[in-house]
Amino acid sequence: MGRALESIPLPELRDGYYSELVGRLEQARPASPQPLRRARVFRFGMAAAGAAAAVTVIVLLFGVPGVHDSGPQVSLAAQVLSKMTSSFGTVRTLTADDVGVDYQNGGSPVTTRSRILLAANGDGRADDKHGTWATIRNTALGSLWSLERTGGRLVVRQVSTGLPAGSVFSNPGDSASFFMGAGYGTALRALLAADQKGMDVRTSTLDGRPTWTVTFAEHATKDEEIRLIVDQQTGLVFGSSWRENGRLLWEHHVENARINEPLDPALFRPPASSQPDPGGAAPTRQDQGFKRVSLEGVTGVVGYAPLVPAHVPEGFVLADVTASAKSAGGQGQPGRLPLVSMVYRRGLGSFTVAVMPPGDYGLNDFAGGAFTGGDLSQSVTLKGGAMSGSRADVFIGLWAGVAQVYVHSGDVPLDVVIRGELTREELLAVAESLETYGEGD
Repeated sequence: MGRALESIPLPELRDGYYSELVGRLEQARPASPQPLRRARVFRFGMAAAGAAAAVTVIVLLFGVPGVHDSGPQVSLAAQVLSKMTSSFGTVRTLTADDVGVDYQNGGSPVTTRSRILLAANGDGRADDKHGTWATIRNTALGSLWSLERTGGRLVVRQVSTGLPAGSVFSNPGDSASFFMGAGYGTALRALLAADQKGMDVRTSTLDGRPTWTVTFAEHATKDEEIRLIVDQQTGLVFGSSWRENGRLLWEHHVENARINEPLDPALFRPPASSQPDPGGAAPTRQDQGFKRVSLEGVTGVVGYAPLVPAHVPEGFVLADVTASAKSAGGQGQPGRLPLVSMVYRRGLGSFTVAVMPPGDYGLNDFAGGAFTGGDLSQSVTLKGGAMSGSRADVFIGLWAGVAQVYVHSGDVPLDVVIRGELTREELLAVAESLETYGEGD
């Protein structure tokens, strides 16, 4: 998986750390979480980008060749949680070959391969191994390009501009989840921290590397089994698979992973040679209507002062703020809410705080229709901050790769959605620290 993985400096933990952490997790177990039936949905993140629909970092993992099991250990869940918490923020760039195998066509398995580049500022790129397509996201420019090979060269076919720095409504959100399905790691960490039952954690190896295998089994209507393979050195999810009634339907893993190697910024914008020939078909364009602003400039765009967290988990910093003015849409462009999107980053990890006028929004509105059920779903009443007394719906879904809280408007007439690399407790701590920007200064 690349020698660079072994060079990441990770601190040693004191004796007794894991047993202490297990005790703390037991005390922090959420009150009466209600498991829901998982929605069987596959996150082809690139489908949102047209030609790039072949990128196949999706569902979750089982049966990856070379995975060897060494038996269950109760304390391993705490070890996996600790590693995922401490290590993810140290990864600033990731380059890897993404391999997916689909067994659902009834014939021969279909294998897809792509090269993935990720940067901690939110930039991302995926290239088909055969050079037939590419998808590029540039966070600073708020743009996403889809390219196809035509006449011996890659040509821009679709362009999305005015993208939010992070999206709670649909993919593309941030590059880590958009390009690599990292949301599955997000959901896994959140479920481990919530001490959810029904998962089995074992030590294993993948291609000679020490790993943990986390298995989720469900028997509501079908014998379904999902497995994630977590690299012990980096805490990253390096593989996933899904079985139903004993039949392997999907598997995915990464190869040749390289961590924290410099990436040329030019890789995250189309080269001049990719522009269509004069007189040829122009690329399809869509403007999402967001623009980068400062916190001071948000009110002038959306017409209200945003809610901003006074507390964020250690290591996260505010990296990007985007806002969109209200629009009725037209000429093929969707209507928009006056919405604020703030992204906090820690390495490749991130979370988004989205603020908007109140409305009757369902869970599907905040995942592009990507899920209807989850592994942990509960409503609580916030006890702090500007939204104290408001109802907050917590949702953690492994299938959707989502950990989020949806805060309904109360005394402050705004709705807030917080989503990303956070546990249930972290989501609620951020929600209970929300304050109206500018008040008290």
